[in-house]
Order: sequence, then C-alpha cells, then structure tokens
Amino acid sequence: MIGDMNKSMYNEKFVKNEYYNGMGNRIEIVVSLFNRHNDGKILDVGCGDGLISELIGKKTGAKMYGVDIADEAVRISRKRGIGAKIFDINKKIPFKNAYFDAVYCGEVLEHVFDVDNLIDEIKRVLKPKGYAVITVPNIAAWYNRGLMLLGYLPFWVEASIKNPVGSPFAVSCGHVKAFTKSALVQLFHIHGFRAEAVKGAYINVKEVENKASQRIAARIISVVDRMFSRFPSLSTNIILKAVK
Repeated sequence: MIGDMNKSMYNEKFVKNEYYNGMGNRIEIVVSLFNRHNDGKILDVGCGDGLISELIGKKTGAKMYGVDIADEAVRISRKRGIGAKIFDINKKIPFKNAYFDAVYCGEVLEHVFDVDNLIDEIKRVLKPKGYAVITVPNIAAWYNRGLMLLGYLPFWVEASIKNPVGSPFAVSCGHVKAFTKSALVQLFHIHGFRAEAVKGAYINVKEVENKASQRIAARIISVVDRMFSRFPSLSTNIILKAVK
C-alpha cells in the first residue's frame, strides 16, 4: 500500500516539476560530497526524474544509474541519460555485488519499511572503500522540538498515510520511519559503515502571496532554519557521507 502511495505521489510531483520546491541547499551539499570518479559508476537509489543524478554525474565524471518506483519519473530520468530502472527498493537492488563506486540515496529511507535490508543492499553493490551519501528529514529539527512541547506531532512523522492528523501543519507524505542525526549515524555504523561527514541542510519555506503576515513568517522561518542548518542535530535535513 505504501509503495502504491509513493508511486502515485512522486509521479505527480515530478510531472508537475514540484519535487524540488523548497529543497534549500540540500542538492548543493549532496553534490559537494561526491569525489571525482572518471569512468566510474554511481547509483541513485530513488532517482526520481534524474536531475540530481545528472548533477552528480557532471561533478564526478561517472556513469549514472538509478532505480525508482515512479514510472513517469524514470521515463524523464532516462531522457537525461541516466541508466534508470523502474524498481521497488523494498526488494533486492538489481545490480551485482561491488558494482558501484558510490551510491546516493536521498529522502528515501524514511519511506522504506525494512531500512536494514536497504542499507545492506547499498553496501552489497558498493565496491570496497566505496561510499554512500544519504539524506533524511530530521524529526529532531529545531521547530519539531517546539511542536512536541505543544503536544503536536513533529513534521516528517505521520499517524496515518491517508489522513493528515496530529498537528495543524500535518501533511501525508508516505513516511514510515523517522531519523535523528545520532540514529542515522548509529544505524550505518551497525551495518559496517564509517561516517566521514555529517551535514545539515535548510529548506525554502513556501510563501503565501496573498497574506502579508504569512509571507513575513515564512521569511523569518527561512532565516532561522538557515542558522540552525549549521548544526546537523537541529537542522531540517541530515546529510551523511558513509564509507564502506
């Protein structure tokens, strides 16, 4: 059921070009963490429409591959020259052992029931000394701590995959797992990875054009979020570079 929801949701977002709205500096940080890999191979797990894959490929010189459950997004990704496959990542990644120099997995782990299996699969397809760049939303972000004190569910945690409940700001986005900085680092350590870098990223808060008060609030939140992004444990997004 959650797979069908993700497929429908992200097909629609990529077709409407909505996925990248609000990403802030996440893409910039992600691309900066990749090394040069002339004639190498990199896999994007949850590649979407391939935009980030394309940017990583330009930075690294590597051949880019991808897997994603959203068929329309994969079609767009292939047009960008990404070797993308339609695939449910709850299963075995369809590549042989030690095939890739690096793996990118952005905003995916929180959508997967068996996170341990996916991390093991990432490790399996990586070459010795290969690395993975992982991004997840942070349920311990500065504003989520305030929401919890007020008795609301934090952003990025859902009580229902159909009904946005638990907070005036609740949205349904298919998340079934939650992460903090320490949880993410510890989990990859358990699976045999070493954390080489941990970064925080901010988001761009969407402004509502017809209400001055909401525009001002959005700008204030954006400024504060940029400040807290310097501290991964408090930032909106956590970015981990983990070496096999």
